[in-house]
Amino acid sequence: MPGEDIQSWSKTANNNGNADGLIDWQEHQARKSVNNSARSMMAAHAKNRDLLNGTIVTTGTINAQAFLSGVVYTTMPSSLVVKLKVGAGLTNTGVMTLNMDGLGDVEVKNPDGSALQGGEFTAGRYVDLVWNGTNWIYSYSAGNFAELDSPVFVGDPQAPTPPPGDADNSIATTAFVQDAIYGGHGIVLGVKVFDTVGTFTYTPTPGMKSCIIECVGGGGGAGSSACSPGNLMGGGGGGSGGYSRKFATADQIGTAQTVVVGFGGSGGGYTGSPGNQSLVGSLCLANGGYGGAGSVNGDNVPTGGAGAIPGIGDIVAAGSPGEQGEYSLGFAGAIIGGGGRGGSSYFGGGAQIPAVGSTGSGLGITAGNYGSGGSGAISHQTTGFIAAGNGSAGIVIITEFSGAGQPGATGATGPEGPQGIPGPPGGLGEAPNDGQLYGRQSAAWTPMTGGGGGAFTTGDAKLTLKTTADVGWVMMNDGTIGSASSGAGTRANADCQALFTLLYTNINDANAPVLTSAGVTTNRATQGTAAAAWAANCRMSLTRQLGRTLGIAGAGSGLTSRALGSFLGEETHAQTIAEMAAHTHGASANTSLPYFYSAGGITITYTDQDPYVATFVYTGSLASTNGVNVSITGNGSGTPFNVMQPTSFWNIMIKL
Repeated sequence: MPGEDIQSWSKTANNNGNADGLIDWQEHQARKSVNNSARSMMAAHAKNRDLLNGTIVTTGTINAQAFLSGVVYTTMPSSLVVKLKVGAGLTNTGVMTLNMDGLGDVEVKNPDGSALQGGEFTAGRYVDLVWNGTNWIYSYSAGNFAELDSPVFVGDPQAPTPPPGDADNSIATTAFVQDAIYGGHGIVLGVKVFDTVGTFTYTPTPGMKSCIIECVGGGGGAGSSACSPGNLMGGGGGGSGGYSRKFATADQIGTAQTVVVGFGGSGGGYTGSPGNQSLVGSLCLANGGYGGAGSVNGDNVPTGGAGAIPGIGDIVAAGSPGEQGEYSLGFAGAIIGGGGRGGSSYFGGGAQIPAVGSTGSGLGITAGNYGSGGSGAISHQTTGFIAAGNGSAGIVIITEFSGAGQPGATGATGPEGPQGIPGPPGGLGEAPNDGQLYGRQSAAWTPMTGGGGGAFTTGDAKLTLKTTADVGWVMMNDGTIGSASSGAGTRANADCQALFTLLYTNINDANAPVLTSAGVTTNRATQGTAAAAWAANCRMSLTRQLGRTLGIAGAGSGLTSRALGSFLGEETHAQTIAEMAAHTHGASANTSLPYFYSAGGITITYTDQDPYVATFVYTGSLASTNGVNVSITGNGSGTPFNVMQPTSFWNIMIKL
C-alpha cells in the first residue's frame, strides 16, 4: 500500500508503529524521525479530506468516468468512501463505470445492486460512493433529490394508499385513483345501456353530477332484386345509422329523460326501408341509415342506401353508405359478386354479401352490430323477389359520473394488445371520393361511362341545389380562383391549377378576365402562358353564371356565333322607333274631304273613310298655309317591358 494513507492505519495503537510506510512510530525511533512522521500524518489527513469534500473532479466520458485519489492506490482499499464532483458535460445516460488511479473500469451500481438508469451522475453536482469490494455503490447525489418545498419526484415513488373516500391532504396513489374510478367510490357511478327497440325512461342514479350520452341510429334495410332467365341482379346494401355523443350535466338531465332506441330498417320487396333514430330527449339524437335500392331486370341502378345524416350532440358522425349491388343483363356465367354489403356503424357489423352457388340466388343477410345496414339479395335467373337483409337496431349508452367536469386529456398510449382472430374477407369499401360516378362490377369499383352518367373531369359542371361545393369542385359564383398566394375569392389553393389552365386557354380576356394577386386587371398577352400566370399567382375569373340562363356556344345554322364563356342579354327592354312594327294612327281635320296636304317633304292624304287614313306615322299637330289644321293621335309609352322567359333558378358547381 502507498504511504500517507489513512486506509492502512490500524484501530489498535500498538499496530501502527510501521503500518504506514511513510510514518515511523516504532519504539526507540530516532529523534529526527518524529518531525517527518508528524508531517506525513498531516498529509494523510489532507488526502483523505479531499476524498471526502468533493474537491476531486471526474474525467473521462459520460458512461466511463475516472478520477485520481491523490493517494496513488495500487489496489482498491476495502470500504473506501469518496465524494466526487461530476465533471462538466459528464452526466451519465445509463450504465456506467468508474476508474480510480488507473486500476480499471468498475461498474457503479445502486444500493440494491441494480444498474444505473441515467442522470445519477449529473454534471457539476456531487456524488457519494462506497467501494464494497466488487463495485462502486452510488448512495447519494446532491441536487438529485426532491426538495421539501414543492418536491419533484422521478422514478417510481411509493406512498401509503388512503382508504376509499378519503378527502384529506393524503397523497392519492394510483391504487386509490383506480378504486375511485372503477370501484364505485366516486367518479364513475355506472353505465346504463338501452339496447332493445322501444321507448324508455332514463332516471339518473342518485349522486349523478354529469354523464356522457352515446346514441346510434338504426341501420337501413337492403334492396331486393328479381330478374328473368339470363340476367343477374343484386340489391343495394342498407346504409348505417349515425353516431352522436353528448356531455350533459345533472341540471340538463333533470329528474328523467325519454329514451328511444331506433329499429333497423326492413329488407325490401324492392327498396329497403330506413332505420329509425335513437335519442335521449332533445339532448342527443342519432339518425337512422337509408334503405338500399332494388332492381328488376335493370329497371333501376341498385345503389346502396345512404348513411344517416349527422344528428344532435357535441360530436356527431354520419353513417356509412351501403354498397351498390352488381347487375348484368344477359348474364349466364358463374356468379362473382352479388348484392351490396351493408354499411358499418360506429360498432362495425355491416352485413356481408350472401353466399350463393355458381348460378344460384341468395337471400340478403341481416346486419350484425348495432346500427349497421343489411346486405342486398342477389337474383340470378329468378323472376320472384329474393328477400333482402334487415338493418340492425340502434343503441343508447349513458355513462354516469359523480363529478361535474368532463373527462381529462387522453393518457399515453398503452401497450399493443394481442392479435385478434382473422376477420371475414374484406369488401370493396366506399367508392373513391373524387367527384366521379362509380358502379361495382366484377368485384371492383369502375367509373360509370355512359347510360346513367360519366366520369367528371376538369371543367365539367353540374346543376345542384347545394350551397356549398363538393370536394374537388367550386361554386360558379362569378368569383375568382388561383393559387394559395393569389388572394382569389372563390378558392385559393393548389388544386385550382387545372381549372385555371383550362379557363386561361379556352376563354378570352373579355369573358374570363385575369387579375394580378393584388386584384389589378391584366391580360393573357402580358402574362404569356397559363403556367407563367399561375406561377405569378394571378387570379382567374370564373365565367359569369349568377342570375343567368345557359346557352350553347358556337354558330348554329342561321344564328349569330357566340364565344365560349360569353354573356349577354337583359331582363327588360325599352323599344326604339326603329324597332317598332309599321302601323297607322287616327287623324282629324277641320275641312271637307278628300284633302291633300304637303309641307316640309311630308304629304298627308285624307279621304272620306272612317276613320281617316294617313300615309305616314306622326305624333303631334301640323298647320297648313291655308289655315287647315290636322291633328294625329299618339299611342304607347317609353316604359321598358319584361323580356324574361319563365325560369327556374339552380346553383352550378364546376370540377377542379
